[in-house]
Amino acid sequence: FGVLRKPHQTLCCGNHLSQETVSTLEQSRGPCPLCKKKVLSTVPDKFFERKVNQWKVRCQNKDLGCEWEGELGSLEKHLNKNLVEGGCQFVAVACPYSCSQHFLRCQLEEHKRSRCPVRPFTCQYCNLEDTYNAVTSRHWSVCEKYPLECPNECGETEIHRKDIARHLDGTCPLQVIKCEFSCTGCKVECQRQHMQAHLDENVEIHLAKVSQIHRSETERQQRVIDALQRQMKEQNIKIDSLEHDMKEQESKIDSLQCEKKEQEIKIDSLEREVSQQESTIDALQCGTKQQEANIE
Repeated sequence: FGVLRKPHQTLCCGNHLSQETVSTLEQSRGPCPLCKKKVLSTVPDKFFERKVNQWKVRCQNKDLGCEWEGELGSLEKHLNKNLVEGGCQFVAVACPYSCSQHFLRCQLEEHKRSRCPVRPFTCQYCNLEDTYNAVTSRHWSVCEKYPLECPNECGETEIHRKDIARHLDGTCPLQVIKCEFSCTGCKVECQRQHMQAHLDENVEIHLAKVSQIHRSETERQQRVIDALQRQMKEQNIKIDSLEHDMKEQESKIDSLQCEKKEQEIKIDSLEREVSQQESTIDALQCGTKQQEANIE
């Protein structure tokens, strides 16, 4: 709008200047731009300002669709540029979620609700709260409750990510599995939905293989039993031999103990004889000394 907002009247020539122009001239100490008087002096013109504010105007965004009409003094409130909500719906405002985008106020609610990439968003599968981008681009790729389609395309489309392995291992009809008799040598692998037919068609073959393995295992176990029995017999023979040797050793020990006792008896007898001999020698020595004394 080419109108004066907050007009000031010059005291030099009576013309009107805007407050912004007056502030600029006062800072630069410039002359009146109209009469060129060196000293600029002005006063606020409230009367003129009221007249101006009463002018009937339409919103400056009328070409975008705004139908507002009113007094010029109410236009600023209508535009309400510093607020996100309220006022003219055709004013460009910034997204409050800091996505660095600007929208007409009438478009902002839709942007906030469903288009802003950093709007608050809750994972509908596990209730994790974050921004829309964080949940949809990062979290959903690891969310354990995110629904996935069976990798075998069996028709299951709502399997939690954490249950995929259990589905494949337990129920998926298109999962390729080994025959239940693979341990007997059956090398057939087919989809789970066809496995029962394979089992029904090969009952005799499977039973024959089981019987063969059973016989082989029985024979192996019998060989092991026979080998253990031979080892037991050999151990028993060794035990008998050791017991015989032990008895011989015990007999020798008994014989040595008898000999020991006999030797102890002989030693006692000899000790008594020695004691008697010593007594006899002592008596003879005493007699000899007595005779020597009589001779003297």
